[in-house]
Amino acid sequence: MKSKKEKVLPVAYPSITSWPWHAILFSILETREETKPWIYSNYINLVGGMDDVVTSFDFSPNVIDYAICPWINAQLFSREYLSKNHKNIKQFFIDAIDSGAYIFTIINTQYAFRNIIGENIGKYIHETMIYGYDVEKGKFNIADFTYRGKYSFEEVDMDCVVKGYLDVNVEEDYIAHRREGVFLLKFNERAKYKFDLALVKYYLKNYINGKGLDCTTRTVITDNSFMNTGLEEKTGISSYDLLFHYLTLVGAGSRAIDKRIPHVIFDHKELMLKRLLFMIDEGFIENDENIIYKITKIRDLAMQNRNLLLKSMVASVPIKSDDIINKYMTLRDMEMDLYDLVLQQL
Repeated sequence: MKSKKEKVLPVAYPSITSWPWHAILFSILETREETKPWIYSNYINLVGGMDDVVTSFDFSPNVIDYAICPWINAQLFSREYLSKNHKNIKQFFIDAIDSGAYIFTIINTQYAFRNIIGENIGKYIHETMIYGYDVEKGKFNIADFTYRGKYSFEEVDMDCVVKGYLDVNVEEDYIAHRREGVFLLKFNERAKYKFDLALVKYYLKNYINGKGLDCTTRTVITDNSFMNTGLEEKTGISSYDLLFHYLTLVGAGSRAIDKRIPHVIFDHKELMLKRLLFMIDEGFIENDENIIYKITKIRDLAMQNRNLLLKSMVASVPIKSDDIINKYMTLRDMEMDLYDLVLQQL
């Protein structure tokens, strides 16, 4: 197949930017209006995990292998297969984009970082999406968190991407629960999905009761094992208990602030605001000013809490754990009131 000189697949800045697997998926899905019913039927429950070293939060369902998303056809090619059958990995990437496939893989970002920012950060392995190319410029279009301190779309020399990919060995490649390789993600034009009101009701009830999820919604995540890492797991409203314990440890100086945790919580409220507005627009719930007021206040408080923790992290100033815990307790209680109100209409 003769390649074009350039092609850039459509992307949108994603609603969820806390984890690469969500940001990349939403970058694709949010270019299409027809994906909203699936998005807003899911991503309702929060899952937190913690052990003696690690604390982490994420959305459920966790679509890290993309099998659960009806709008994506996903193929995973191992590094061994590609090294044997596609000696020219740059051409493989170009051909994939020509076919309409987005590329999701792990690269050593130091070469791209030096190309974009002009600094050498040393070897730094991270998830990257490649969604376009320009042969005459010698550039790939990529998306990642590495370069601007937030999720960003960048142009980078093709050789930097290729070198970064080849500089990662199988043992270092942790993509999709360490399956390793290159995902090709293609939008499924044949998919159909209606907003699932019964599923939303089920998720909301589980959330306010702090219950785990049905295994059919969890793909590779098993009970009591956060993201299959073996971390102790808390779901829904119960995840706040884990958050409070974590913040107590941060306040005592025995844990560092992980900016992803308050950002996941903010993303959850931001997406809930969009979901409830969607449900109002589509007539699934009444246009209740009280509902809109409550979820907007919840989103704003989550943003304030996130910014407060980020400010402490950047300034290297210890947090007052009691103060921030009280703010998150208020957030939790407001959520309980809101979801009770919504469930009364479902």
